[in-house]
Amino acid sequence: KVAATGIFRNAGQVCVAGSRLLVEAGIHDAFVAEVAKVTAAMKLGNPLDLSTQIGAVNSAQQLQGNLRFVADAAAEGGTIVTGGRQALTETGGWYMEPTIVTGVRPSHRLFREEVFGPVLAVTPFQTEAEALLLEGKLIKQWRPKYNTDFTDDKRFLLLFTFLNTLAGGAATLIQARR
Repeated sequence: KVAATGIFRNAGQVCVAGSRLLVEAGIHDAFVAEVAKVTAAMKLGNPLDLSTQIGAVNSAQQLQGNLRFVADAAAEGGTIVTGGRQALTETGGWYMEPTIVTGVRPSHRLFREEVFGPVLAVTPFQTEAEALLLEGKLIKQWRPKYNTDFTDDKRFLLLFTFLNTLAGGAATLIQARR
């Protein structure tokens, strides 16, 4: 549930949206199936309706950009598990189905760039070392953009892992290893 609400709440249009998910290969299929099941039960619609869980994106331009991300993901070898299309066109709003894409690799645009929409990129990993390598690639791609203070010193590894923050909790874990 946390993985689904972490990206699809606010239609993925919040800076802390959980837009990328690294999942151990051994549980990947079952985990993605559960996230897809939770996603299918979420209500897309008018944000003034209190039962709505996913609203519209902020503009027609943003919607078209989000749809291009999904098309690019499929063209690069990603698998669209659910969603990926415009929805509720009869309302005149800029709605997009919540979308889950698996098989996303570091070379894919969906891994490298921010969608800012209801699109979850899922990348499987085999080992903890591979997961750390993938996480490092995500961190390094944002360093130049935000001028953060990450080190390239291979003797020092700084990991930022958010625990429960996507579900409304407040715990943040910062783990350092030498």
